[in-house]
Amino acid sequence: MLSLYMAFRFKFIAFQILAFTMLTSSFAQNFDGIEKITSSFSGTWISNQDTKYSLEVLNGKLLEHYEGEQTDTMNFDFTYTPCDSNYYSGKDTLLYFRKFTASDSYCFEVTNMDENNFALMWTENGKISSFHRKPINRPVADTISYWKVSLHDKVILNGNPFQLDTITLTKGKINTSAILKVQYFDDTPCSDCESVITISDTKGNNLNQIELNESGIFPIKTTELQVFCAKAKSNYLLIKYREAESSKEVPLFVFRLR
Repeated sequence: MLSLYMAFRFKFIAFQILAFTMLTSSFAQNFDGIEKITSSFSGTWISNQDTKYSLEVLNGKLLEHYEGEQTDTMNFDFTYTPCDSNYYSGKDTLLYFRKFTASDSYCFEVTNMDENNFALMWTENGKISSFHRKPINRPVADTISYWKVSLHDKVILNGNPFQLDTITLTKGKINTSAILKVQYFDDTPCSDCESVITISDTKGNNLNQIELNESGIFPIKTTELQVFCAKAKSNYLLIKYREAESSKEVPLFVFRLR
């Protein structure tokens, strides 16, 4: 009888451990997904219903514009947790988008999201709004820029203004002396302009600034990227390019520490 009880007890404990493992694994995957979604959301999104209206994600804030004029500044986040207690969709897994201030909060169900398209349904009234991403580039008449990223003298990324790529490195497999070498090319370069690369977290906080060396390369130490990820408590960082005379930054790529 005792052995039967012990066997049952062992199975119960094993079930608890398995359930806890599955729960924590699911949470980690969801958190990792939220981080990736938030970092890739940067840029400007133009309304398909009214092209005069746009959303801009800048320095961790959501800026609303109409006819080029900023009309509001709000906080935002993505979550798998329902943000409207009065709304139930009947679906098992949903991604929600929330924009809020100290006094107001608006909850939306994300009905579509990919690299260049974004659609929301306001949970309060069912109204759907859709957006398309504004290409991240300067006017064609101005310049056409591109960039290369090398690791161990091998090109691992050829970047351009029309897409935001991710470079993933794995903990424990990164050589302590490894350096990401970034080269930025412009068909009409400004020889007198000083340019820098900035490293920021997913909330838009700038963590460091890298200057161009004598070889025309922006050297980013991978050990520093790991430290910044730890400080930001995030597996994702955004790497951007900026000419010192300009306040406009060009997103180059997302760094992911796996």
